[in-house]
Amino acid sequence: MGRMAIGLANRIPHWIVYLWLAWVVGWILLAMWRKPVERRGSGNYEVGHRVLLSAGAVLLFRPWWLGEWAQRRFLVPSPALL
Repeated sequence: MGRMAIGLANRIPHWIVYLWLAWVVGWILLAMWRKPVERRGSGNYEVGHRVLLSAGAVLLFRPWWLGEWAQRRFLVPSPALL
């Protein structure tokens, strides 16, 4: 992880983290009261979605696993964001 990412993590207010945690807990609790899915997609359909979801998660949370090209910036850092 670069210094900029670590610095950004230190600047996130704690209340935002608590808000996200409350959202996740609420989502899980509400999912318990939902009816189960009656009809699912075919196996190939679900595999395609899971592959895309996994690829997106890797790119979002672990870009260094894919090498230098996945970490390269494509937008110039803006002073407004620093």
